Parts: sequence; structure tokens; C-alpha cells
Amino acid sequence: MTFADRAKDRNNHFNLIRFVAAFVVLAAHSAIFVGVWPFWDPYTYGFDLSSGGIAVDAFFVVSGFLVTGSLLNRRSLTSFVWARFLRIFPGLWVMLLLTVFGLGLAMTTLPAREFLTSPKMHEYLWRCATIVNGVRKYLPGVFETNRLDTAFNGSLWTLPLEWRMYEFLAIAWAVLALIPNYRPIAFRLLAPLAAVASLLYVGFDELMHEKANLGTMHAYMFLAGSAILVLGDKIPVSVKAIPILLAVLTVSLLNYKLAFITYLVVMPFLILNMAYAPGRLLLRFNALGDYSYGVYIYAYPIQQTIMSFWPDLSPGALTVLASAPTLVMAILSWRFVEKPALAHKEAFASATRWLIAWVRRQPAVEAPQKPFA
Repeated sequence: MTFADRAKDRNNHFNLIRFVAAFVVLAAHSAIFVGVWPFWDPYTYGFDLSSGGIAVDAFFVVSGFLVTGSLLNRRSLTSFVWARFLRIFPGLWVMLLLTVFGLGLAMTTLPAREFLTSPKMHEYLWRCATIVNGVRKYLPGVFETNRLDTAFNGSLWTLPLEWRMYEFLAIAWAVLALIPNYRPIAFRLLAPLAAVASLLYVGFDELMHEKANLGTMHAYMFLAGSAILVLGDKIPVSVKAIPILLAVLTVSLLNYKLAFITYLVVMPFLILNMAYAPGRLLLRFNALGDYSYGVYIYAYPIQQTIMSFWPDLSPGALTVLASAPTLVMAILSWRFVEKPALAHKEAFASATRWLIAWVRRQPAVEAPQKPFA
């Protein structure tokens, strides 16, 4: 059975993989806040990889695979844009309102009026709410005395990159509308070429400078997931591939640079094969919902708040203390914001198509001609 066959199957572990990845990011940030790298983190042993970065890579692999499949299955740019918009922005906006005007206002050392009128706060709110041109990390007077990290929500930096990958897909779909009969073939060529090109770029960057750019790495992972989707009818899904890929990755650890390059190649296939591994008990997790996005966007300010009260916590203690409130906020976000918003994606898409059709049917109105003097 191939990835193309399984891509139509809802019996997968994508929700679980993203959920685990979100909590790995939380645990990795705990180490950063405290300044102690845990024994289980590759970065501790000199590798140019961290557990948090690996977890975010998993997010981007899954996103590239599923989002590309969503576009190709819907075959509608309007539906695609609304689906992506409603997945990102409603949850983000509610989080910003709660954390900026709730948590931020409570934690700032500035007077409330000064905080609320601060250009720095307005810039943070605007840039994080739009994400198109990047985000801001700091709020005035908030967490400025925290020991090692004073950012208010450092996790949000990946959202502009995620949205940019959606834009690239949408632009490719729109441009290829000029040659609709060749669109599937073009996608089968462009997605793998983009993935290979980004792989070479990241690999060269690491080999030459010994420090690959995280954003470029995440973009590569998205493109790799996308390429596996479009070539899915040629790539088999196999549970047996999981231990083989892990063994290859383990052997490569003998050399730092070899391990990095091997990781780039192996990671997308490892994550996607794990997503379709058998496991009826684990599949029950899907009934709970997708809490990963909520965990990702709420964890950082919650951890920073805890650190402001107890700055001498260990990474493990911070992870434990932050997990419960983060999970509560993630569940509430999914149940009352994200899921209800996504339920309206087709209605919004239909209304948008109707509006576009109505505008096109309107006769052009000529500007009145001024009489000659």
C-alpha cells in the first residue's frame, strides 16, 4: 500500500504525532528558560539538532503532507485559503487577546495605562495577529526580569513561515491554472524539485558553516512532506521501514555532519510511516480532537509566568508545572474556538465564490464624459 492510498484514510496518528511534538517543544523550552540542556537532547552532545527543533520539523513534515493533499483534493483555491485561514487565525487571535490584555496586563511592571498605550505593545499585537511580515517577541515590562529569556511568546516565530508555505502552494495552484491539463504533472515535478533544492541548500549550509538556518530546515521539511504526497503513488508505506530508518539514523551518529544529513533525508519518511503505523488503541486519540496548536501557542507565556514566580525551577519541574494549564487552554481553544471556526470553512468558501461570481456579473459602469468647452 502506498502513501497515495493511505492519504485517503482517516485512520492515522497525525493528531497524536503533533500533540507529542507540541509537548516536546514545551519541554525543550523549559531547558532554555532554566539554562540546562537535558541529557536526552542531541544538542547536549554537540549535534546541530535540538529536541525542540526536531519536534517543529515533525510539525512541518505533517503540515506539508496534509496541506498539499488538502489543496489537491479540494481543487479549489477559495476552499483551500479559507481552510488554512480558519486553522491558524481564530485560535491565534483569541490567544493574543487573552495573553496580552489578560496575562500581559497582569504581569507588566508598567502602569496599566502606559502598557495599553505603548507602541511596543501595539506593534506586538498587530504583527502577531497578522503574521505575514513576521512577529514580535516582547511586551513592554513583561518578563523582563526573567533569568535567561524575556520573550513573551517565542513560539510564534514559526507561524509566518508556516503561512508562507501555504502562500507558495496557493500561488503555484493559481499560476498553474493557466495550464489546467498539466497541473497534476507540474505539481509532481515542482514539489520534488523544490524539496531537493532546499535539501541541498540546508545540507550545504551545514557542511560549510556548521550552523544550518532553522527556518530553512523547517521549510525543507514542509516541502519534503509535500513531495511525498504528490509522489505518494510511487512510495510504499511500511511499518518495517520504521526500525530500518531508525537504525540508519543511529549508525550515522558516529559522525556529526553525517548524522545531520542523514536526519534531513530520513526524518520525513520516518514521521509519515509512523503516522500510518497500525495501532487501534492509539487511534482512539483522534476522538479527543487536535490540541497540538493550542499547546504550541499557549505554552510559552505560561512557562514564562511560572518562571517569573519560581526562577530556580529545574527543567523537569517547569515542564510538569506548565503542562496542566497549557493542556487546559489547548482543550478550551480547540473546543470553543478552533473546531467551531473550522466547521464554517465550506460556508465561507461558498459565500466567497458566490460574491466573486456576483461581482463578475455586474455590468461595467463607464465614467461620465465631460462635455467639451
